[in-house]
Amino acid sequence: MTELNELKDPGATEFYERIFEKLDYENEDLRGKEFHHCKFVQCNLKGVDFSKAVFNDCKFEKCDLSLIKIEKTVFQDLLVGQSKMVGIDWTISGLQKKPKLHNRLTFIGSDISFSLFIDCNLRGISIMECKAKEVDFSGADLCDSKLIKTDFERATFFGTNLGNADFTNAVNYLINVCDNKVTKAKFSFPEVLDLVKIHGIVIEGLD
Repeated sequence: MTELNELKDPGATEFYERIFEKLDYENEDLRGKEFHHCKFVQCNLKGVDFSKAVFNDCKFEKCDLSLIKIEKTVFQDLLVGQSKMVGIDWTISGLQKKPKLHNRLTFIGSDISFSLFIDCNLRGISIMECKAKEVDFSGADLCDSKLIKTDFERATFFGTNLGNADFTNAVNYLINVCDNKVTKAKFSFPEVLDLVKIHGIVIEGLD
């Protein structure tokens, strides 16, 4: 049985320590499947329904996961590298603030633009060298997160916990310090000046 047919098999619900390569599975149904210590490489999974699925210690490399459906999906120790996860509604997944989960999500060199993380528990998340354009982080908990070298163009931060978050070399973020928790957050120069400019303050001598 090929890997593709095995995934489609309704009787195959759990997969352990598997490597899936170059699968073209766009818009297919993988609801309720469980993946433990699995790796996906160069797979087209755009629009796949992963509702009520479980991903435990899984990795995605150079995959397209845009528009996947993740209602009540559980992610634990997820690593996404050089992949696309555009237009995903994470608010319906297992990432809600209550109950608090220890998810350890890592995105490296990936595109997560146009996604919703409203009120999600993202403590300790790593979003590094990514595109996060027009992502909505309203009400999310990003305490202790690593947001290094990421482009947050038109991303929304409102009522967001950014305590101890690391924005080193991140760009294009627009954060109102009155509307968000930024205690001990780390920012780089000159981008950090945008935290002041949003209040209409003019800083002399920086031309």
